[in-house]
Amino acid sequence: MTKEAKPTNEQIMEVVRQRPRIMTYVVRNILASHPAGHEARRPAYKNLGTPFIRRRLFALERAGRVERVSSSYAVQICWKATPALASQEA
Repeated sequence: MTKEAKPTNEQIMEVVRQRPRIMTYVVRNILASHPAGHEARRPAYKNLGTPFIRRRLFALERAGRVERVSSSYAVQICWKATPALASQEA
């Protein structure tokens, strides 16, 4: 049995930086699909689970790279890249 590849923190951050605010499940859906024009940049992670992405985002939050933002949903978590990170990459 082979171990499936998982996205790196940098690949997750690339998705988070695409939008001002993004839900955990949207990050998962983007990484699990092949958006038009992005096939060469990253693989699709077809069996990727939302819990894996949530754990990685919590770790990125502890590292100061993302932060949780308010949302109209009771249980879904919304994320954004931290301002310090956004200004470093601009």
